[in-house]
Amino acid sequence: MSYKINFFIIFIIIATISCSLGCGSGSKNNNSKSSSLNSTPTHISGYGNLLGRIFDSAKVPVSNAKIEYSPDTSSINSTYSGHSDSNGYYSFEAPPGTGVIKVTGAGGTVIYEHIPVTVVQNGNTIIKFPEGQKAAFTLAQLNTTINETVTNNSRWGTVALTIPGSTEIVYFNFVINDKWVIKNTPIEAQPAEQNGQNITISFSLDLGVNDSTDVTSAQCSMDISSYILDDKPAGKFTSFIGEEQFIVSSGTYGIYEDIENARISNTNEFKDIMPGKYNNGMVYESTASHDLSKIPNQDCKKNECVLAAVSNSLRLLKNKFKLNIPESFMEINSLKKPLKWTSAGCDISKWISLKRNYTCSYIQTETTKDFRRIFKAIKEGKDVEIQGGQLDGNLEHVAMIVAITALDNGGYSIKIADDTKQDKDGGFVIREIKWYWGDNDILHGFWPAPYPMYFRKFVIESPN
Repeated sequence: MSYKINFFIIFIIIATISCSLGCGSGSKNNNSKSSSLNSTPTHISGYGNLLGRIFDSAKVPVSNAKIEYSPDTSSINSTYSGHSDSNGYYSFEAPPGTGVIKVTGAGGTVIYEHIPVTVVQNGNTIIKFPEGQKAAFTLAQLNTTINETVTNNSRWGTVALTIPGSTEIVYFNFVINDKWVIKNTPIEAQPAEQNGQNITISFSLDLGVNDSTDVTSAQCSMDISSYILDDKPAGKFTSFIGEEQFIVSSGTYGIYEDIENARISNTNEFKDIMPGKYNNGMVYESTASHDLSKIPNQDCKKNECVLAAVSNSLRLLKNKFKLNIPESFMEINSLKKPLKWTSAGCDISKWISLKRNYTCSYIQTETTKDFRRIFKAIKEGKDVEIQGGQLDGNLEHVAMIVAITALDNGGYSIKIADDTKQDKDGGFVIREIKWYWGDNDILHGFWPAPYPMYFRKFVIESPN
């Protein structure tokens, strides 16, 4: 059954694209000029991929159309071009930057011209005619450093998707090597005042290879739509796979003493707060999101995730509720002394109470394991942090929650804001993690496997 929603999302991506990995032991770049939908994966170093699907006015796919891109916005040349296949799909490469596109039918008739587009370096730009660019994404293999343990060319990857914010929820699907790795993952509706500004969210995926295997390119399928798909997306395109660093160290030290009491997904205590249930008069909400284009998210050093999460939270609340919190009060370095931070992080059993004492002049702090309260808190503009860790407490991480949606299979898609390149510039991201009922409280995607992280608790903060 397909659960279609009765509204039209103007940026529905009609590029649907089946996937075989191109692997090698050397550089992430190959030296070929272009790639067609059915070709062996190729990629020119530094170029980007333009892809999509062409329909005529009757919504019939246009085959054998010529798509030309020119970096010169005043004229069109055919230096960078491709042709649509029998189903209207096209894919070709061009240098990064801003230019225009012209589409010509098989008979030479101009269908579209001077469509503006920005080619993303080593990424993929999706175009919907006649509107132009509607989304872009980059696909990368992760080199992980977890508490100084390094794994280069890990089996894990990430898709960073950039789309305009919508006032209605949409669903992202992605296929690699014919494997449906991202399935009907929600992208939360944004406030009307967000006004369609671009948002970028990263989604983790298994590349289907062993660690230490260098993956350079892939043939992929994808779809972004306003309804849930019954089947994986069709069609295919060739995508370059770059590389990204994932560098994190434990944000706390000490042993988590409340492990057994923290485990909730297999207990009776919370069985009535699953999606669609009622409990103690509280109605379960299905989705909630902050404005993802305005999330404060800062770089931090190793073992500083607690400090960064607290600082981000204070900034969010200050901006949302116009609180009179001094800038110096919220800085990461200013939090080190009151939260008794050391080079090993914060005390796992004390950081919340220390934070409460330090910030009580401006905000209230409470903890919970009840997911219903997180929906309500975010809808009210409050801040929420999530803490997760390994069973022995040796690895702990804290991040700010910026959106959450209940899934039909009894789980949650949770968007968090944190720094995944600690000690380096530009590592702050919004990314998705997932949690499922009956799954031993594992936070999927919190950190790359083989480091399973388990849900501990939520921390809710609100103005006094």
